[in-house]
Amino acid sequence: MDYLINILPLLLFIFIWRAAVRLSGRLISLSSFILGLYTLSMFCFYICTFYKADYTYTLKALLILTLNLIAPLVPLILFEKKIKHGLPQEFIRPNFIRGVSYFVIIISTYSILFFAKNINDVFSQDISAVRTYIENGGSFYQSNIYSKIAVLGAYLSPIGMYLFYYLTCSGNKKFYVKLLLISSISIILYTLNVAGRDGIIIWILSFLSLFAFFYPLLPNQLINKFFKIITLGIILVSPIFGYITMQRFDNIESDSSVIFSTMDYLGQQLPEMSKRIQKLETLHYQGELRSICPILVSAIESANPWSKASNSGLNRFELRENSMNIGLDTQRFPYYSGDLYTELGMTGLVIFSILLTAINLGCFNPNRTSFSFHANMTGFVCCFTLIMGVFYFYFGQLVGNFFLLTPSIIAIIAHIYNKALQYNTKITNRL
Repeated sequence: MDYLINILPLLLFIFIWRAAVRLSGRLISLSSFILGLYTLSMFCFYICTFYKADYTYTLKALLILTLNLIAPLVPLILFEKKIKHGLPQEFIRPNFIRGVSYFVIIISTYSILFFAKNINDVFSQDISAVRTYIENGGSFYQSNIYSKIAVLGAYLSPIGMYLFYYLTCSGNKKFYVKLLLISSISIILYTLNVAGRDGIIIWILSFLSLFAFFYPLLPNQLINKFFKIITLGIILVSPIFGYITMQRFDNIESDSSVIFSTMDYLGQQLPEMSKRIQKLETLHYQGELRSICPILVSAIESANPWSKASNSGLNRFELRENSMNIGLDTQRFPYYSGDLYTELGMTGLVIFSILLTAINLGCFNPNRTSFSFHANMTGFVCCFTLIMGVFYFYFGQLVGNFFLLTPSIIAIIAHIYNKALQYNTKITNRL
């Protein structure tokens, strides 16, 4: 009977995924990709229930996850229905978009060079020991303005990938467009500095999700080429991914156990989220806003002369360990919904979901007659929180918060740039 109950989340997400595909009229789309990820997670959860007796879930957790995932995706699905046959791209001044691209390439290349020099030190040691060293506050580089710029360059990887796709769909074949794709590997080098695999996952998910997003605009001759790129990318990073995985699970004797432990990464979220909600309902834990929105907390503290800026030097995991000493395993994944519920409560999670939905309503307006560079970039970044949210809320670091604001910053700069050009044109015409 338990196995019949445990298969319900999988059946539910298969139904939602099929409904979204039928509504959008597209099998290859960003919404289909996102829902496919969560469906895969539910599949892994179901498989894990055969091996782990404590892998159970609550209907409340499943309902919270489902509603908070579907709401932001509805505007995207309606937009995808509109563009399934392609849309003309809005006019973007070449100098501006080239300038943005050069900035991303330069800072991402700096990030690659900054983190590449530490790779040998990381992999010359036992990976499990490295992870323990990192979790205890250790680092292979000093935290200063130079390292923060390098981290920002790594976080800009999905933005660089977005620019690559957008310019490619525009027919731009300049060399700097290829550099956008090459420099996007900065996220891989960054996470390898902590013996992590998430950079590889982020790069692959970025490429595949943007392929699904831009699919109606891609020339047919490029589709096969892009499949070759992702195949080559997977072949190149698989040995690194496999080595780290084997080292991380070196205490496991058989290959099947390693495979199961890897599958558990995508299957643990629903039971972990259920466990957290049940635990938090019995406590008066108020959450730690700094572990989700450090940029907002820092701004408030800077504006308040009486603020003591307590715990400002702690990283995200240290904050959670210190402020949540209530028996929760902060090293396990609870989906982004479970993460936000833990730190912001139900009210905060609802506000976040409403905000995300409102932004997507503006970015993915089904009445739009052109493919908007700025609006669709903002919408994609919002959706990328859902993509990485299949694990947890990934952008809770200070630089991660800044990454979420990047499209808005680019849009503001573009507006100022256009206004300046219009002003100069008026002055020239008067003369």
